[in-house]
Amino acid sequence: MKANTYRKYTPEFKMRLLKEHLINKISVSDICEQHGIKPSLFYVWQKDLFDQGGVIFEKPKSNKPAIDKQQAKINALQEKLTSYCQIWCLST
Repeated sequence: MKANTYRKYTPEFKMRLLKEHLINKISVSDICEQHGIKPSLFYVWQKDLFDQGGVIFEKPKSNKPAIDKQQAKINALQEKLTSYCQIWCLST
């Protein structure tokens, strides 16, 4: 009995095949036959590209607001600690 073995395809390989179809207008059946893959797998890759491809156009999100919020909290705690220290020093 043959064990199920799955081939791992690199993102570069998938993109190359998708470009052959989308840019060079090579038919899906020709690409799949040439590379030994099933058309259903090719269409999964194409769907993934169209569904998730927009990510490359997104601008990286800045975490500056979170850092500013943390810094404000740190500053407030430092002020509170300073006032407690001043009160404690005066009472001793």
